[in-house]
Amino acid sequence: MTAADEKYLRDVAVTFGVEDPPPVDVVEEVVPRDQVERVVSCMRESGWTDVHVEDGGIRYPWHREDPEQRRAIGWALYTCYAKFPIKTEFLHPSDAMCRRLYDYFKDELAPCLRSHGYDISPAPGWDHWLHTLRHDQEYWDPSREVPRDTYPQDACPHMLPEFR
Repeated sequence: MTAADEKYLRDVAVTFGVEDPPPVDVVEEVVPRDQVERVVSCMRESGWTDVHVEDGGIRYPWHREDPEQRRAIGWALYTCYAKFPIKTEFLHPSDAMCRRLYDYFKDELAPCLRSHGYDISPAPGWDHWLHTLRHDQEYWDPSREVPRDTYPQDACPHMLPEFR
């Protein structure tokens, strides 16, 4: 297979502190909800047995003090994310897909979070929201307004099923 989307790879490299990342062949492009499991399996196959799924995300020993270990896990995470990148349609979603997400945030997620006692800001207009999303700016996402440690994930899933 070919390499993953260049911007995606740059973002992953920055996230994990990888400078001059090597080319990595894609094993499989995945939907967002499948990426976590694939990356965790890849990490375990690479010897990082203390990497696991927790609350829908990946938990790993990034806190280690040894700079060499931190660099090694960063490289391993970069490699696994590059092997199992998000499908291009999710990296560059159509306006229709964006509209589904916006409507979910506005009509379902924000009211759900409010019903759990969180003060969620009102949704911006569609045009403004789409512009911020398309121009890599911080777009309105009600889940960002809730502390991670108290987020009611079971009651108010952060994303639509097809984006998870």
